[in-house]
Amino acid sequence: MNRPLIALAGLIVAGGTAGGAFLIASPGGEEEVLQQVETATPSGEASVTPTPMSPSPTVSPSLAPGRTPGPGETLYRWVNLEVIIPDGSGISAGPGAVDYPGKRLHFLIGKVDPEDSRISSTVVLDSETGAIVEEQVLDQHREEIDRVLATLSVSRFDRTTAPWPYNDEPTPDLVRQTDGGLSYIKPSPASGLYMGFGLADPGGYFIDIRNERSTAFIQFRPEGPVFDTSSVHEEDKPAFDRWLAAIKRCGTEIEC
Repeated sequence: MNRPLIALAGLIVAGGTAGGAFLIASPGGEEEVLQQVETATPSGEASVTPTPMSPSPTVSPSLAPGRTPGPGETLYRWVNLEVIIPDGSGISAGPGAVDYPGKRLHFLIGKVDPEDSRISSTVVLDSETGAIVEEQVLDQHREEIDRVLATLSVSRFDRTTAPWPYNDEPTPDLVRQTDGGLSYIKPSPASGLYMGFGLADPGGYFIDIRNERSTAFIQFRPEGPVFDTSSVHEEDKPAFDRWLAAIKRCGTEIEC
């Protein structure tokens, strides 16, 4: 599948413009990827007017799996890192990029003002060690961000005990979404899998799912969807196959 242009949601980027954050990367071969962040994710800009920022806190992540989230909380994982975020807090977490091209995705935690996306806070963590790589945190966000950082734990990802699609059947709380006549299940953030969407030239609209080393694409064509798993690592293949097997066609296999 030829994928020269991608606008990827679900990826947080540190640094950017008032209308959204952008980066250009060349992941290999002849592809060039254009990735764009939704306005509801941190842009890395502190404010349209000078706003005080707090100094960096000292973060000492736990070197063991973290606690189980309680009611009203969600666990987010990326590579070796886990944090717990209160639901409805407006804080987001997920894979993100700093100083591309040529650097791996880090784990970004951020909060953006719902009235003005240019007012935002971001903490960039090394996805393997949990060390702070870069941060811009506004004073009004510091307490909330610090609460999340206090839950940070570092542990190797265990595919044998990870949530669906690594194991078992999808749980009832997982949300089905519809795009391009297909119904698919969005994995739990605790799975370390994140979804995005984009436009390919040629090819048109597609969605993807990825972890730190594997990506699967579904391209929407008039004759039906085309699945590309050529970038899926062998160890990840069973999980990605489970996710793909749960995709259903609207109107024939499921009502959408």
